[in-house]
Amino acid sequence: MAQVFDWDMFGTNQCIGWARIPLNGQFRDNGDTAEGQVRSALAMSKTEKQEVNPGKFEQVKVIETAGEIIGSVRIESMPKYKQFGAPAILQSGVQYICMEIVCANNLPSTDDNGLTDAFFVVEWEGMVQSTKVVFKTLEPIYKEKLYFPVLLFNFSAEELAKKDPAMKIACYDFDPDGSCDFQGFAEFQLFEITQSKEATVDGLTGRVAVKTAVPLQKSRSKNATVDFRVWFDPSPLEDADGDEIILERPKEKAVATLPELYTNRSEEWFDAMKQVAPRAWRKSQPLGGFIYKSFDEHSVEHFLPCYLHPLAGPLDLQNPKEVFRMVSCITFETDMDISNDADAWASPKFFLDIKKGDSEDHAMLCANLFLGLGIDTYVCVGKACVQTMDELTEEVTVGPGEDTHTWVMTRPGDGSVIFWESCTGKEYQLLKRWGGSDDNQQEEDDEEEADGEGEEEEDGDEDKAFAAFYEDDVTLNNEQLIAKDFWRNEMMDHANATAFGGASDDSSEEEEDLGLPVPPVLPPYYSVQVVFNHENVWANLQNLNPVKCMYEIDNAEQWKPFCSFEDGFSLESSDTLPFYKPPTVPARLKMERAKKVKKDILACLKEGLNYLRESKTLEIIILEPDDTPGPHMEDVLGKGLKLLEDRLLANDENKRDAIKARLSSWKSELIKSAPPNVSFEGIPINFSYCDGKRIKTRICEKYEEFLMDSEPDVQFCFGVYVAPYYCSVNSTWVYVGKMHALTEEDD
Repeated sequence: MAQVFDWDMFGTNQCIGWARIPLNGQFRDNGDTAEGQVRSALAMSKTEKQEVNPGKFEQVKVIETAGEIIGSVRIESMPKYKQFGAPAILQSGVQYICMEIVCANNLPSTDDNGLTDAFFVVEWEGMVQSTKVVFKTLEPIYKEKLYFPVLLFNFSAEELAKKDPAMKIACYDFDPDGSCDFQGFAEFQLFEITQSKEATVDGLTGRVAVKTAVPLQKSRSKNATVDFRVWFDPSPLEDADGDEIILERPKEKAVATLPELYTNRSEEWFDAMKQVAPRAWRKSQPLGGFIYKSFDEHSVEHFLPCYLHPLAGPLDLQNPKEVFRMVSCITFETDMDISNDADAWASPKFFLDIKKGDSEDHAMLCANLFLGLGIDTYVCVGKACVQTMDELTEEVTVGPGEDTHTWVMTRPGDGSVIFWESCTGKEYQLLKRWGGSDDNQQEEDDEEEADGEGEEEEDGDEDKAFAAFYEDDVTLNNEQLIAKDFWRNEMMDHANATAFGGASDDSSEEEEDLGLPVPPVLPPYYSVQVVFNHENVWANLQNLNPVKCMYEIDNAEQWKPFCSFEDGFSLESSDTLPFYKPPTVPARLKMERAKKVKKDILACLKEGLNYLRESKTLEIIILEPDDTPGPHMEDVLGKGLKLLEDRLLANDENKRDAIKARLSSWKSELIKSAPPNVSFEGIPINFSYCDGKRIKTRICEKYEEFLMDSEPDVQFCFGVYVAPYYCSVNSTWVYVGKMHALTEEDD
């Protein structure tokens, strides 16, 4: 029961609205916690005189709608036994929609054993429920009922028609690390229940919609299907007068493409660019041109701003670097691997559901969270600068990638822009790229920063102890993103090293010299054709190289807006609203759980080292924790790994200096924890997943030479740190170290 009161300091608080909200079906299970969105109409009870019979009046209690309540409910500590499927007892007076997932057939194989661990997720009206996981089969049988309460006070066909007309069904493969392989989706229209004939099906009497062999769209198996049935409980569905409600078939949707007015506007937009920026237009065509729309995971076309909407995260998630780090730790996987689709721009909700996606999926979620923090944020669309090796000749070439690449851009008030690249987990700042929020106040600061911009920051000795290896989730075919200043020599060899393309554009190849400062490390991008936010799309009329252009987005000579009052094309604010329901940000992994994950990873690593060295009959000495006074090396290494993660989140110079000082003291602590008279070497490695077996396999394969050291009396040690982030993602650090006994010849 939820109640809303009008507070009275000196009198009695008056109830001005109430709602009975069945929590079943509301929760999203996050393992150690659960959370759910609550949204319901409020009711208000009152007594009024009504004519009950001709000439006879009585006081009658009536219920009227009184607004709406929106919020969330969170279970901080999960009970030992929990159930989010069928409720044990259906509440009296509550109308439910029940969907029974019966079985699935011909699911695609996702695991190494040729099978899959499948479960289904059903969503309706923001309520999400999941079936159990059926392990190791392509033909899972569930026979599991999922109940969804219909939150209405006045039942009628008109009121019910305001609810979501369809239930969404999605199939996933379960993975212990929280990511899920997408298996396909289907939809069910509610009107099909009331259009079904009354019958008795497995003890159910009434109108039951029985669906068999429903194809799972976007599945990697063309023959994947699901069987289910749906009914109202109680049945039949009745209005306030006791008459059965019959739902009408919803109007057929048009083809899932944008209306014609967008196409007409795009033609005008393109024609204008050809006239005012012929060079940019010509160079953009082999790079994919200027896009303003894309298809989502359901093959429905949307205007790009409809993907963005300010998303408010938890109150303790206000650091942009932490937001970016969290998003970067979500697994990278191509659209073809996820849904057998060449290029689908998934909604942030779908991306969070499966916790994997490619560059645009990461960029969209990051941009939404940045917008929620009130940051001036845009998504850039262009081409990445990639290194490709020919498999036959082994010739290495560098150029634009085959696929469209997206990344996030923010504009701080000091006149700089920052590119946030989730594939590398790095930021790239370009100074003096727009006027800033206060030119006069920032001009002096900009000049001071520009003086040292051409020099790379030198890492101290403590950083050399942490020359970290960031493990990629996947290899993008034979392409490798270039995240260093590969183009610097080529740029400096040019007759005009600072001849960067400007706002003007003509048919010649000569470019205006703007004298823009060159950053110490160039961003890994070949071109930027388009930027967009939650309101508009802009085309780049300048040099397409992201380093060689300005970012005065409101300057129509530099960036051509898609929606423009001057051009006579504008949209209503409702036309740029998101096409999806903004998702909630899932909870963090609890520290107790993180410690258990750390323990499991350490056990897997030691098991892998034992197996690897035993296969070559090499001696195995692993430094294990004991009762010796003082911190053990295993714990000290974990402490150092935490500092490395904290360094990535430091958002000001003071915090970076503090962490640098702590790294220096950590180095002394590491020396004290090591056995006497040994030399030490090690490799810190970062993973965006916490599956111990997967980490063990990766380390044993990639660092086999390091682990197969045949020197006598070599000792090994491991350190692990699991950094839990929101969205149920983790940054996992592993330190693999080894020690050799010093001899008299050693210094």
